[in-house]
Amino acid sequence: MKSRNGADLERRLRLSAQARRSGVADPELGAILSWVADRRGARQQSLGSAPPGTVLSNAAVGRASPGTVLSNTAVGPDIALLSVARPPGFSFRAGQAVKVGLGTGPTRSYTIASAPGDAALEFCIERIASGRVSPLLTSLASGARLELGASPKGSLTFEPGAALHLMLATATGIAPFRSMLRELSSRRASARVLLIHGSSYADRLPYAEELTALAAEQPAMLRYVTTISRPDEPRNQGWTSVTGRVDTLLAQYLGEVAGNVQAYACGNSGMIAAVSALCSARGIPFKSEAFD
Repeated sequence: MKSRNGADLERRLRLSAQARRSGVADPELGAILSWVADRRGARQQSLGSAPPGTVLSNAAVGRASPGTVLSNTAVGPDIALLSVARPPGFSFRAGQAVKVGLGTGPTRSYTIASAPGDAALEFCIERIASGRVSPLLTSLASGARLELGASPKGSLTFEPGAALHLMLATATGIAPFRSMLRELSSRRASARVLLIHGSSYADRLPYAEELTALAAEQPAMLRYVTTISRPDEPRNQGWTSVTGRVDTLLAQYLGEVAGNVQAYACGNSGMIAAVSALCSARGIPFKSEAFD
């Protein structure tokens, strides 16, 4: 590798941009740009009045950060789990989202599915055929570059004061709850969670195996229920677990619920509206985010 002087980096940056536009990932260039991101993080330490050794967040310096794709894993025909190297100083709360794009053109907000303490960032992305961003992101290969917004946002965050947490998700709406549960698990928190995760098809339940294993490992913390709403379709052949809509199942479980409860829902707007009505009728505090 040549010395990392300004001219050499600029030339490689131009080559990287060309490679990204052509859809060809170049691991060497990806490594170089990761080094650039590290240098940016080091420079951030000297900005403003932060104490020595403090790496400021992206929001503190007010600009986007580059990221390198580590892996792209397909879940069924139209969902991808995109693992991205975490830029220096990047911080967020479990449940928050950040704008993601390719550096030029449009961006879209995606909830971060990894925990705040994880080394990499993970995004659970549904490919929308007519979309301007998701088809590009879900086709990225390892080593490809993307950009992350300066400041993660969102209020669908964990409420620690509740005794029981009802989490309702459809398909990729599992992302904020996976982030919360990974954080709770890593801290061995004493929270109790009932998570109902549904979809039309069994192959649109990302993280189902991981969360099933977590529920078996920490049953006092997590009860995880998966359900499909179209059990008779050939695509769901072999499904032997629960069937029905998420809101219908919640109505059944509410009979077992008492005390200090917090509800959350993420997914399609129809499910959210139905869950909101159920929680309102019971006086249960409710937070939500639509993924339509």
